Amino acid sequence: MPLPTYAFEWGSAKKAEVPNDSNIEALSKGLADIAHQRAAWYRSPNVLIPWGCDYQFQNADLVYKSTDWLIDTINAHPEWGVHVQYATASEYLDAIQKADVPLPVKERGTGHLDSNGEGDTFFPFNSWSGYFTSRPKLKTISQRSHGPLHAAEGAFALRRPEQAEEQQRLWDLLETARRNAGVVQHHDAITGTPCSSQEGCAGVDQVMGAHNVLGVYEDMVTQTATNANLVLAATLGDATGVELTPSIEEWGNTLMDQKPITVVVYNSLAIERTEIVSLQVPICNVGVADAASGDAVISQVTAQFSINDGVAPYYDFDLHFETTLAPLSYKTFTVTPLDSTAHCGGGDMVRAGATASFSQHVPHWPPAAERPPSATERMIDELVAEQQAMTGLAPPPMAATARPKPSPPPPVVMENDVRATAPSPTFSKV
Repeated sequence: MPLPTYAFEWGSAKKAEVPNDSNIEALSKGLADIAHQRAAWYRSPNVLIPWGCDYQFQNADLVYKSTDWLIDTINAHPEWGVHVQYATASEYLDAIQKADVPLPVKERGTGHLDSNGEGDTFFPFNSWSGYFTSRPKLKTISQRSHGPLHAAEGAFALRRPEQAEEQQRLWDLLETARRNAGVVQHHDAITGTPCSSQEGCAGVDQVMGAHNVLGVYEDMVTQTATNANLVLAATLGDATGVELTPSIEEWGNTLMDQKPITVVVYNSLAIERTEIVSLQVPICNVGVADAASGDAVISQVTAQFSINDGVAPYYDFDLHFETTLAPLSYKTFTVTPLDSTAHCGGGDMVRAGATASFSQHVPHWPPAAERPPSATERMIDELVAEQQAMTGLAPPPMAATARPKPSPPPPVVMENDVRATAPSPTFSKV
């Protein structure tokens, strides 16, 4: 595109001119002159002028109305010797074929020039050659952000709140998420066409003074996931009547306080799905129940191998359970801390003087004073007993008239692979 004069969105500060009654003739004649100039580069009378540039057409109304005016003005002056029309790539190639002019066959590219000035690739720029593998972190977080964004779009369309103010708040979150995700798909972003060698390809770094372009792209796509999860929490929370949060810190601290959490699992696809749901949890003694029926759900907890940040709650464990969901539906589950920690262990907290160790992260004790159990607590007690019975640790549940005051779990002795210079592992309640 002949920039910057015809980049109408850029404004006069960047020397762009928006057509008006006083300049339309001059702008149109200038574009016709550009077509004559470029005609010398072509073998046929069809001159291709690509129209637009990075991030243009955001104000499509301005661009198309201005361009329409230019086209109509040029075509109203046949003496200029130029006829202008919009054309797709296919329409332009069809016009070249109809012109029936001999065209050369390009056998060598211009990339990686040899000593004779001949290239061996058809890449337009050498710095584009790494775009399939460059910027793996940005590619990863971009892909992961599109999952919750797709789910949030569907949940908002089907279950938007009734209050106009809340609708607008969620719409604004979605709009920002969409824009950020779209910008990161630009070739200078996710592929990093002019990225640095440290990022996986040739070219220059995109740190311009104090402005870290790559860092901004990563922040934008991270914000996409954050906004999408907030929309999901609001729409599904409104549908279930439960105040939901996407914050892993909040549900981790709740479990550490020996209190149950509610988990909503949403199927954003138009097909039935049976999936394994995985959640990070700070304790291994948890059970899962279907919140609607109260039935226990078979689950498994596995220890993580990654090193945590040393800040409670520690998230040393992954909770897994299976569920089947109908298209575009959700299910609600209750994750409850169990009273028995006899088989809990794991974790990878590095204690002073030790290069490797375990520590047991136990819920806070006592969770409640001695009192008659509520209906929810009776359901939890039954769930605990059912889970223990399923694993062979205890007999089937029995009716309870009062909720006994819990006692702290006994210390656990575990085999531990610790270097010779490290002290013996110790365990404490957190």
